[in-house]
Amino acid sequence: MLRIRDIMTTEVITVNPDQTIREVMDLFTERHITGAPVVSRGELVGVISATDLLTFAAAPPGPPTENGSPYGWSDDGTAPVDEPEELAPTFFTEAPGDEQALGVDVRSHPWNALDEFTVADAMSRSPIWQVGPETPVLAAADSMRQHGIHRILVTEGGKLIGIVTATDIAGAALDHRIVTRTYVFGNEEGFGGRE
Repeated sequence: MLRIRDIMTTEVITVNPDQTIREVMDLFTERHITGAPVVSRGELVGVISATDLLTFAAAPPGPPTENGSPYGWSDDGTAPVDEPEELAPTFFTEAPGDEQALGVDVRSHPWNALDEFTVADAMSRSPIWQVGPETPVLAAADSMRQHGIHRILVTEGGKLIGIVTATDIAGAALDHRIVTRTYVFGNEEGFGGRE
């Protein structure tokens, strides 16, 4: 029976919770990966995936303000703290391009969510799907399917020792390494009368 230890990747790319969203996006692009464990002081604290980054990007918190409200309004929501910067008319007429996002040139603004927010703001903390190295691959694959996840972390004694992705399992299946054996035993005569 094929075990997780037989297909896991032991050289795991990890990130720490203090890295910026931009740093992690650059890492994912450079290394052609879609997720990584988040480790702080040797302890596994979460997982960050491309899905987490997309979810964060779809509704990022606003820029920090002097009073702490990210949206430029007082904490009770009654009045603006500062007058909002007026958007150019292109906001309503031009589609976003590389240099403009909805009519606002992001390079002219000192604040950028990708540089200001960290992995800790976007990562999944719990549950972190983990298995031991002796777990059968089919059991891990079934768990991944049930929970809709694409990677599972391999831990031993509380330490991260590897990672298995859906691609690893698909590769093992294509290489015919995942097999199910069925043993059929007939009557005793079929085995020469031996027990």
